[in-house]
Amino acid sequence: MSDLPPVVTCSTCGAKIVWVKTEKGRPMPCNAGMRTIVTPEGKTVRGWESHFSSCRDAELHRKKQEAGT
Repeated sequence: MSDLPPVVTCSTCGAKIVWVKTEKGRPMPCNAGMRTIVTPEGKTVRGWESHFSSCRDAELHRKKQEAGT
């Protein structure tokens, strides 16, 4: 599969990540290894897990929400 995104390194924790676009077209860091999961409907799908779920420095990368948004 040549359509896979390039593997890069997280700037704070050093883990291997890939950048993928969400359904809304926004870039999202994900752990480099694809995973197979089963949806609540029983469908098996392959994809990437958000790097925010495992990065020890995730809070450094999150954008702060303005009050009232």
